Amino acid sequence: MVSTIYTIIIIIGITSRLYLKYSPMKSFVTLMTAIIGSIVSLSFYELLASFLISSGFLVQWAQTACFIFIFAVIWAISETLVGFVVGANIDFGKPAKIASAIVCGVLSGFIISGNLSIALGLAPLRSSIPYARINETTRLQNYQSVKRYENAASKSNSSSPLIPADGFVVGFYNIIAKGALASGNRFDVVHADFLDQIHLNRYAAKDGVITVAAKDAVSVNKLGVRKRELPGGDIRTVIELTISNKKVKEGGAKNKDNRLSFTLAQVRLLCGPKDQAELTGDNIRVLYPETYLIKGQPVKKDVPLTEVIEFDRKVIKDQIAKIDLAFNVPENLTPRLLQFKSNNCIKLPKLATEEDIEKAALEEANKPAPQDTPEN
Repeated sequence: MVSTIYTIIIIIGITSRLYLKYSPMKSFVTLMTAIIGSIVSLSFYELLASFLISSGFLVQWAQTACFIFIFAVIWAISETLVGFVVGANIDFGKPAKIASAIVCGVLSGFIISGNLSIALGLAPLRSSIPYARINETTRLQNYQSVKRYENAASKSNSSSPLIPADGFVVGFYNIIAKGALASGNRFDVVHADFLDQIHLNRYAAKDGVITVAAKDAVSVNKLGVRKRELPGGDIRTVIELTISNKKVKEGGAKNKDNRLSFTLAQVRLLCGPKDQAELTGDNIRVLYPETYLIKGQPVKKDVPLTEVIEFDRKVIKDQIAKIDLAFNVPENLTPRLLQFKSNNCIKLPKLATEEDIEKAALEEANKPAPQDTPEN
């Protein structure tokens, strides 16, 4: 409801401004500015925010602030230069002025409100701001079922506002995007289901779960992806995730209260077909964990995506916490990337076989014991 109201207000405001003050050519430039601002914001907000996050400044609000800042800068520059770019006002007549104001005003307002919805979606706000994308219990349960048990014909059951401006902006950007994050993949790959991702990521923000972590706060070792039989006989793909128990500005994932916590909704596994080496927006599948294991033991079979997982001191050693995440990965898919919170993306090693594990254990056993260095 909130997003629909401000979308209508923005559209009316921009359209009125174009009609009262701008010529048709300037109205067109305004539309181009909105489009360019949207592209630049989505392309560079993560890069700029990473500097703020690594310094401990703003942290959870860094992505929202950088997104709005980039868009505002593009808009301000355009407003300043529009007179020089367009030149003298050319009178095409009142019908052309009205038509251009309506068309460019509606589209510009639509794009601006879409970007505002994205910026608010990145913020650690209540799940109903700017709108409740995945809020109701039944909808969340359906979403979990689809994303965990892989039914290609199913819908995610996420909702959109009456005027889905943010969906339009993301869909348009996906067509032209070339890359995102550190993986070098297209935006529609690394940020598949982007709006669902950012809304789920902040679902437990009200419980003190932060939405970001330091750039290298998590890792998966070369034998960290395995097939394992869980109690009850289910075979699952288990990924051992290592998380740094430090503050964000020190390279970790702890919140301001020095708690290390996250939800399964903040962990996404990006899979691709076994017979296709490259991930694309068409072949990628997004999966969420079914359960998690502490010290090798499953906590329970089905864990709600929004349940807060908090590490106690017993499982943290040398400022490192380890957790096994169990995914129900179909046989025709291969895990490729693992995402943690909104700003970490890890390229996964290949699935470790029993032979790989035995070989690594043998190499470890045959390592020479460290020699004591005599004191001078």
